[in-house]
Amino acid sequence: MTSSIKNSPERFKFLERSIEKIRKHRKVLDSEFDYSLFPNDNPIISSKHWSPIPVIQKSIQMLKPDESSTILDVGSGCGKFCLVGSLLSPAKFTGVELRESLYRISIDILENFSFPRVRFLNINMIDLDWSEFNMIYLFNPFYENIYEFFRIDENLDFGPNQYAKYTATVSAKLRLVTSGTKVLTYHGFGGDFPNDFYCIDSFKIGKGELDLWIKE
Repeated sequence: MTSSIKNSPERFKFLERSIEKIRKHRKVLDSEFDYSLFPNDNPIISSKHWSPIPVIQKSIQMLKPDESSTILDVGSGCGKFCLVGSLLSPAKFTGVELRESLYRISIDILENFSFPRVRFLNINMIDLDWSEFNMIYLFNPFYENIYEFFRIDENLDFGPNQYAKYTATVSAKLRLVTSGTKVLTYHGFGGDFPNDFYCIDSFKIGKGELDLWIKE
């Protein structure tokens, strides 16, 4: 695991500057922000797993969260979506991440900067009750299981069976959320939405597409 950001003045400075720019709606490079979170990051891994800042900005525009919004990021990694999203909206954010090493990085950020409406959980999304959330973000979180090139490390069990299990779980979880729940996917999630979900908006961005779904 990387050292604490408080012990890395350069990383601390990068993140502090990035946070201030985002709050002022100024342009921030993903390379700069990602380095502050995860200094040993591989650029290929970063682009495949951490949501680009323009994608997060557009996600917030599409979701239109307010003070009553509770947003779940499935497979939150280092916490980028939740951290940036909380700077752009008054919503409450929860990131769930299975890898302890990535979870620890996100907790390190919370301990050194003020993000009062953000929390991170180091558990399997299978074990989380999704009904407490009225907005959900899915950035193709299970693709590592079927494409080795996308893998962050080899510390988890991978394979097509895991992929099928996780995508089926998401579909099952979505059947239990309340009416009006919004789900935003970036590059999809690999499974099928229940029949009572409808896609109400789509936006092509970068090499992917943001699709906004709502439960009837």
